[in-house]
Amino acid sequence: MTSTGVNVSDCAKISVISNQKRNKFSIPPVMLTSASQVLRYSALFAGVSYGLYRQSNLNAQSHKAKVDRDFAHQASLISQAKAEFKKKNMPQETGTKGGNGESQIPYW
Repeated sequence: MTSTGVNVSDCAKISVISNQKRNKFSIPPVMLTSASQVLRYSALFAGVSYGLYRQSNLNAQSHKAKVDRDFAHQASLISQAKAEFKKKNMPQETGTKGGNGESQIPYW
């Protein structure tokens, strides 16, 4: 009986050849030059710096809007209090009003 199967050494040769072809087109994982690393970290630092700057601006705008809202609310409360005070402390008219809405108090 003769075997018609594939020789094991032929399979090993094929796998070595396929690994060489695959490595030929792949990029080495950690082969970065110092210039590219400087560029990467500079971009990272610039992004973090911009993020901090943007966040501080947004917080400042939010704080200013809150202060403006509080000021407007206090101003409206003050105007309401003034109106109530004026209504409460306004002297009452003692004369009667005529048909035309004018006071009938004589002017001497």
